[in-house]
Amino acid sequence: TVGGAADLLASSDDSPEDLRSRVTSKGGTTAAAIETFNEQGLREMVNAAMKSAFIRSKELS
Repeated sequence: TVGGAADLLASSDDSPEDLRSRVTSKGGTTAAAIETFNEQGLREMVNAAMKSAFIRSKELS
């Protein structure tokens, strides 16, 4: 599924959010998971983790 999603995103002019909203059932399991991710700040956590890893990689090189 990840490969298919990546292929769809690469071949589409639509935003990732638009594509996702078309395949996510309202009130379904994916919608519930995304709501929790948003409430718990997953985006910010991933951004902070990636920044930390980038900084550490620079220190190690």
